[in-house]
Amino acid sequence: MYVAKAGHGFVLKRMPYTGSQHAVLCRSHDVVNRSETRPQRPVRWLTRHRPRAIDDARLQTSSDALGAALCSLWHAAELTRWQPGFRGKRSWGTVRRHLLAAVTASTEANAIARRLYVPECFRPEQREAIRMRRLGQWRQICASVPNADCSVVLIGELKALSPASQRFEAVIKHVPDERFALADGLYSWIGERFAGDLAWWAGNNELRLIVIASCRIFTVERPVIDALHLMPVTLQWLPVRDAEELTRTHRLIASGGTFVARPPQNPGRSPDDTSFANEAPRSPRGHRPANVDAVELPSSTHHDNAQSSP
Repeated sequence: MYVAKAGHGFVLKRMPYTGSQHAVLCRSHDVVNRSETRPQRPVRWLTRHRPRAIDDARLQTSSDALGAALCSLWHAAELTRWQPGFRGKRSWGTVRRHLLAAVTASTEANAIARRLYVPECFRPEQREAIRMRRLGQWRQICASVPNADCSVVLIGELKALSPASQRFEAVIKHVPDERFALADGLYSWIGERFAGDLAWWAGNNELRLIVIASCRIFTVERPVIDALHLMPVTLQWLPVRDAEELTRTHRLIASGGTFVARPPQNPGRSPDDTSFANEAPRSPRGHRPANVDAVELPSSTHHDNAQSSP
């Protein structure tokens, strides 16, 4: 940015050819620098093909299907449940273990079981071994699906969305040695469809953003994401939908209670259809809370669950 004289005053202006380098939520961000004579290289191809590349209905349908699968799997993995004994123990490794264990327990998740890829915890000293395991899993997926449709369903924590040399790319935590390119037009669609979640995540250090994506692998270049869905969660991996729910969840955690957070809204259902939202995981005593909007379970469950897995 620089200060320029305008009439009898001064204005703050963007440096030429830097529109795409600003954060997505910055008002100076622009994939095409409209005040300049040429666009930046990272977005030239995307901009030229944007009218034909974006199929909003298809992207919305795919995103809803992925979101429904993520809701179902998160629920089956009991990642909506919290008790004091989980504090400091619910790492990404724990989340991954629960997701993989639950993938066959959910009817909706069964459709993605053969394609599911959840990154393992990255360790610098095991970089090459982790990479070889990842590639081996991807090859197994390609061999197990018909019609040579080499695509995986990725579930991970989003680290960044940013421009790259040819396309925009997503950076996933625990996969630092791989960049996932966004299919043509998807970056613009994400900015419109998930603007609220992205803004909330960018401005709040108490949030994580979970991504589930359909991703083509073994392409000519890097893996390419064709569709995705985003879900905000707390630092304890509990799904939240807005600031009010985040505050309530923090209050329940601080109080030392055992509770079940409301599962994320199934994107495939109407907001008026509460049958999924009102379905809570069973407590160890077999009781089902009547309302799962951050329901605090009876204090007697604290002792019963002292050794349960986070």
